[in-house]
Amino acid sequence: MVIKMLKVVGIVGSPRKNGNTEFMVKYTLDKIKKEGIETELYQISRNVITGCRDCGACRNIGKCVIND
Repeated sequence: MVIKMLKVVGIVGSPRKNGNTEFMVKYTLDKIKKEGIETELYQISRNVITGCRDCGACRNIGKCVIND
């Protein structure tokens, strides 16, 4: 018998800190956590993600040269 552990990830992309989206995702994750399921929250709007420069480095070295 294989027992799989569940994990729910909440992703907030809204730029408004403590806004409605963040509130609702945290509220939902809290309810899920109370059921014994592991949760994690990612707030991606606080990160700067640069677009591809089409430099081709990823093809040569196997990873992107942009460190974001």
